[in-house]
Order: sequence, then structure tokens, then C-alpha cells
Amino acid sequence: MGAQSLSNQAEISILSFGAGTEVYSIWGHTAIRVNDPVYKIDKVYNYGTYDFDTPDFLSKFIRGRLNYALSIQRYHRIVSAYERENRSIREQLMDLDSLEKNKLYNLLEENYLPENRLYKYDFFFDNCATRPLEIIEKCTDKKIDFQTTKQNTFRNILDEQLTQTPWLDFGIDLIIGAKADKFTTAREQMFMPSYFYDNFKNSTFGTDPSIAVIKEDISVFKPIGPLNTTVPLIFKPAFVWIILLILECIIFIVMIQRKKWIANWYDKTWFTIMGLGSIIILFMWFGTDHLATKENWNILWINPLFILMTIPIKRMTEFKKWLAILLFICILCSLLFWFLIPQAFNDAFALLILILGIKMAKYAFLNNYFTPKTT
Repeated sequence: MGAQSLSNQAEISILSFGAGTEVYSIWGHTAIRVNDPVYKIDKVYNYGTYDFDTPDFLSKFIRGRLNYALSIQRYHRIVSAYERENRSIREQLMDLDSLEKNKLYNLLEENYLPENRLYKYDFFFDNCATRPLEIIEKCTDKKIDFQTTKQNTFRNILDEQLTQTPWLDFGIDLIIGAKADKFTTAREQMFMPSYFYDNFKNSTFGTDPSIAVIKEDISVFKPIGPLNTTVPLIFKPAFVWIILLILECIIFIVMIQRKKWIANWYDKTWFTIMGLGSIIILFMWFGTDHLATKENWNILWINPLFILMTIPIKRMTEFKKWLAILLFICILCSLLFWFLIPQAFNDAFALLILILGIKMAKYAFLNNYFTPKTT
């Protein structure tokens, strides 16, 4: 594709879209707009698209091997789509000279070539926001200085968008590992569209604060109605674990002498779930290309050894007793010494670990807990 020129009236801007209600849209979105009224160009370059018809789509998506693509849409269609979803739209006009605008435009067009438009998506390091950032930096010889006063980890940045979805927050904290707890630079924070907007808003060319990168900030669309509501306690993971912790204590006290088979099957259900959970964690760690799911030390308490506890043995054997002791130690150490592990700890995990600790204490130290009474 040959070089193309924009007119002197052309503007290039950053589009920042607010959070949506679907899981894939909850962190917002970033795109680049090229608007040239002289040559009737008004394109939006979007690095966040993928093809559902891709062979083995689900497998590639889960394993972090799905190719995302740069796509081009008409500006008015993008605005209409996000307005229908009641998602905010902000536009930041960049203060670029004509050479920089033309270079950026041609870089985008070159990226859109069939042989260039695909890339392997990574949530933290190569996504719909990091790609625009990289190509904007390539269009100018001037260093862009991003100012930020926020000191945050990748995980905390994710959590800021999850206050209305506590169960999603809980699930994400289960599957992402220690890499998510690295403190970020201002540039690294811009994997998140909201941080992309904030950090560009205060950015300058070089260290001179008078030479701003953004010359105008426009609110294209403001959402209608309340954006945030308080999530009732009963819809939070902690509430469920408190109820189950109370139930665990009742089972522990009341069923020691009667109907022990009920508690036995109840525990086996838990052990099965924990065993399956550990397999998922190990798969996400070793079987995928997702960098965020590596080094996940939740495996200490969501332990694969729980699978062995589901083996149908009528009486407590020495093997099972020592297995229970080992699991109890892992669980206790996870609860007491998590501050030594370089991974953040979701508050709701403590209740869940406590439930598991009570269960394993029964098997480890109450030898006759599930053996029938003799007369």
C-alpha cells in the first residue's frame, strides 16, 4: 500500500469508551480516530476484534492463543453502537503536526494489511490499549512523558473496575497469579483503557509541562442513569462463605455422633470441587500462554491432593489420615503466612480456607469421626 497524505484540516484522536455490562466489556475500550473532512475520511481503528469463526476458537481463547485483529469502522457507527449500550465516549484530540499525523495514519493503514493486522492478544501486555499506545509513540520522534501519581499493581487496576461484580472479582483473583501483583509504571498502567485516558490527559512531549500531547478533551456521550450502585452483602462471596462456615461448624458439632454419612458426602462434594479447581489452576499456569495466570500460589490451598480424599474408603486409613494432616498444614500455612507469598490475597479467601481447615482437621485429628459406632 502506497503512502497516503492527510489534509491540513485532519485530526487524529484517541477514543475512550466506558465500561459495559458484559464481562468482555467491563474494563472499557480504546481506539484511534482519523478524521479528515477534506478527503471525507472518518475511520476508527480498533485493535479489539476477533473472529468467532476461527477454527478451534474456544480452545485458542482459553489457552491464550487466539489472534485478535485490527479492524476499521466508520466513526458514526461506532458512536451509535456505544450509545445503544449506554457507554461513555470521550475523545482526546492529539496535538500532532502534519508529519506526525501522516506518519501515524500510514502506520495504521500498514497495520491493517492482511499480513499485519493479526496479533496474539495478552490482557496485560498486548491488548486493545497497548497497541494504540505503541503506534502513537512510533509516529513521533518526541518522547511522550506520562504523568501519574497512582502506584498500583495490575491486580488492583483490574479490581477498580470490579466493584459491581464481586463474584467476577473473586474468580479472577483465583486464577491470576503473582505476576499480577507487580507494581506498574505509568506506561504499563495503560493496558487499562481508563488509565490510558487519564495518563494521556496529563501527558506532555518531553518534560516541559507546557507542551501537552492532548489539545482538547471532548465528551461525546455521557451515560444515562446511575453508573454505580452498592452491591448488597447477600450477593457477595463473603456472605456465602459465612453461611457455609456456620453450616460447617453445625455439621462438626451435631453430626459427630449421628448421620455421619451425610457429612461424609457433603465433604466429598467439597473435595471434588477443590480438586477440579486445582486442575484448572494448574492448567492455566502450565497449559496456556496467559502470562497473568502463571505463578498462582492459590495452588497451596486449592490443592490437587484433595482429589485423593474422594477415594471411596469406608474407614479412615493411615494413608488418608496423613494425607489429611498434610492438607491441613498447607491450608493453615496459607492462612497464617500468606503475607510471605508475593501474591495478593482476596479477603473472601480467608473464610473459604477456614472452612477447608475445619474439614481437614476432622479427618486429621478425629480418628473415629466417620467410623461406625460399636455396641
